Amino acid sequence: MKMEKCLVSKMMRKENSGCVVKRIIEMGRKVKLGLIGEGMEREEEGELVMENGWDVGEGYV
Repeated sequence: MKMEKCLVSKMMRKENSGCVVKRIIEMGRKVKLGLIGEGMEREEEGELVMENGWDVGEGYV
């Protein structure tokens, strides 16, 4: 399951967006899907993706 860049960016800026992303991650785990975070442009985004349990972050970092 691939997480769009816009959600990753919002997660970096807004606390409430993180809740939505975490629920999406939980949903993906329950149905045993691999999780890919798209659009990693900064090191902080890559770290956030991995800290929240995504399998892979894809982008410039």
